[in-house]
Amino acid sequence: MLAGRVKMGSILGVALPNGLVLHLSGKNIDLPNLANVSSWQDVSGYGNHMGTANFGTNPKYNSTNKSVIFNGINNVLALADSTKLALAESSIFVVAKTSNAGSSFRGIVVKQFAYGIFFSDNKLTFYDWTGGGINSVSVTSNDNTLKRYEAHLKSGTTDNKISVNGGNEKVFLYTTANQNSALVLGAGSGDGSSPQHFNGEINEILIFNHRLVVDDINVVRNYLTSEWG
Repeated sequence: MLAGRVKMGSILGVALPNGLVLHLSGKNIDLPNLANVSSWQDVSGYGNHMGTANFGTNPKYNSTNKSVIFNGINNVLALADSTKLALAESSIFVVAKTSNAGSSFRGIVVKQFAYGIFFSDNKLTFYDWTGGGINSVSVTSNDNTLKRYEAHLKSGTTDNKISVNGGNEKVFLYTTANQNSALVLGAGSGDGSSPQHFNGEINEILIFNHRLVVDDINVVRNYLTSEWG
């Protein structure tokens, strides 16, 4: 497999855009139902495997939904090396669902002070730690149905975007503060200082090391639709 280029889909090989540096899929987890997930293997070819954090507890696997279940209390997975995925520009795709993510901020994919997407009172949100503050879409997501959440980012620019299923966009200014914190799933910080644990299920995550152009975004959207509907 060519690193960052091809991922084998559930039926056919699917060519994804260049720059894929993290790819996690629940379909690549081989565990019994409700088993603890201590490692979620990155299939991008870059070895950015998510594992047990130094705080909280491991989430569980839903073998029917092919998803990782985060309990909203203390579940988290982390990238051990905080220097990895230090990106000032990225495109992030997440397939997830929640019936109630939890009150206030709840981290989905977060590298604190650098980039990340949250729910804030069940609305997809990007938080700018340099003073840009809270940037949320207008719709809530607490209907327990799978949705595709996206963030397309470049530090220092004003046309950064988050969206739900390709719509309900929020455009905002974003500037990276620092890259010192480790990337985490299901929490708001890499060290437990801002737990903000997410309640819900994550099926797939893709992170690219640059902001994708429209044609490439559509390739990823079509791939995710083929995988999850």
